[in-house]
Amino acid sequence: MTSTLTQPLSITAMGAVSAVGATAHQTCASIRAGLAGFVEHPFFESLSHDPEWEPGEPLLAAAYPPLDPFVEGGDRLLELAVPALIELGRNAELRRTDLESSALLLALPTLDDSVQAWNLEQSFVAELLRMTGLTDVGRVTCNHSAHTGMFELVNEAQDLLNSGQCQICFVLGVDSYLSPDRMALWDEDWRLRSERNSDGFIPGEAASGILLELPTHAQARSAEILSTVTALGFGVESSPLTGEESSSGAGLCEVLRDVVPPDESARWVCCDLNGESYRAFEWGLVQVRLAAVVEGMRLLHHPADCIGDVGAASGGILMSHATHGFARSDTLPSNAILWTSADDGKRAAMRITAAPV
Repeated sequence: MTSTLTQPLSITAMGAVSAVGATAHQTCASIRAGLAGFVEHPFFESLSHDPEWEPGEPLLAAAYPPLDPFVEGGDRLLELAVPALIELGRNAELRRTDLESSALLLALPTLDDSVQAWNLEQSFVAELLRMTGLTDVGRVTCNHSAHTGMFELVNEAQDLLNSGQCQICFVLGVDSYLSPDRMALWDEDWRLRSERNSDGFIPGEAASGILLELPTHAQARSAEILSTVTALGFGVESSPLTGEESSSGAGLCEVLRDVVPPDESARWVCCDLNGESYRAFEWGLVQVRLAAVVEGMRLLHHPADCIGDVGAASGGILMSHATHGFARSDTLPSNAILWTSADDGKRAAMRITAAPV
């Protein structure tokens, strides 16, 4: 096992909003119960089999219910990120002076043609800090790796915490495929599930955040440790989804080997499988090639079944889902293996364990 994590990191608070919950607890409880937030989009119609002659078809989507469907771009991301970050900050129980030694690490949507026009770096971050009262935060970093973004930021957080540059890291992911300009782009690219395209994903939106700190710092301020990140792995798939060939499975196999100890198997797996055949095929290859790693698997959870594909928020949803499960069920394993896949070939995996009793 060659994890990039040099020492465990403690998760001490969570916050989230999604199609099935206005808080992290509601979101995770709904996902564990199998409640799906899929409805027909109120106005967007996906392309038909013959767009020139046939009208559009209703599109299934997983929208955050309080959000106006006509809100778009960076404003839509703000409507998702603000309540999740406020919940995260409230649950963190920090003092105002703690913000000076903290960092806000943001996972944002991949820079497709529509997202680039939103100019997120210029206005979104400043407005998010203003609306949440976190203007005193010491450092802000943005990442556009989409699905693997939050795991990459956890890796960055360990460097900041280990070096003493920060004592606390807010890691937040926010994404929405439901901005009208973005839905049209992804529908045209045959990525959204519709009547004409069964090999697609249901578009969703969410924001999910966790608070990370070293165990010693959490104990010093008497913070409750909810769960612990104990291993991280990163790799690259040589045949990405955006390429012309099926996945080789090599990148995902690599990262799972990095996070599963040699004498263990992955009993509980949480991942971002989203209904696309490319990802399902890749996971099938992994199960064959890493039979010893997954032979003891009891549970396979993929939250996209309930909230659709949530892009850059995926990592936080997976971490929150596992953390919430540890606290709510005595029948779950005491550790979970999480993995995510980005369209450009990046692969990331994590081992997360329950907090000691």
